Amino acid sequence: MNVCAVNLVIGVFFCMSALVTACVDEDDEKSMDSDDTEDISDALMDGAFVVTGATEDGEKKTFVADTVISIQFGANGQLSAQAGCNSMFGGFALEEDILKVSAMGMTEMGCDEALHEQDDWIYTVLTSRPELTFENDVLTMETTLDDGTKVRLTLKEDDAPN
Repeated sequence: MNVCAVNLVIGVFFCMSALVTACVDEDDEKSMDSDDTEDISDALMDGAFVVTGATEDGEKKTFVADTVISIQFGANGQLSAQAGCNSMFGGFALEEDILKVSAMGMTEMGCDEALHEQDDWIYTVLTSRPELTFENDVLTMETTLDDGTKVRLTLKEDDAPN
């Protein structure tokens, strides 16, 4: 083998080593950045949650009496929710700690005005790209709505059988 061929082989080896190292470093960074999301993802997958409280601009939000607001996250990337009248459904994804709901639909049942308003409110919160945290078995959604209202929604896992 001549000197040029040896230099070429050594040069290719170093270039490939640098490329492999760059790829490994990039993957390590991604996994470090996504640790929180993985925790939230694990909590959400095939999880059913019920709302335990909410605030708007720091003030307690009151819901319609005798209603249970529930949200289910499927491992298939589908979300469903029920807030007292209509059923909501759509796709979802997590990007970092942000819930991104896509193509959200809703049934159109004939319910009273208060239940319709509650449905619309939950729909608006879910589609506003809330930031999620999961700590001590409590899921928290925080967001700012288009009108500037700051919303904090707390949920716990629903222990009821499906």
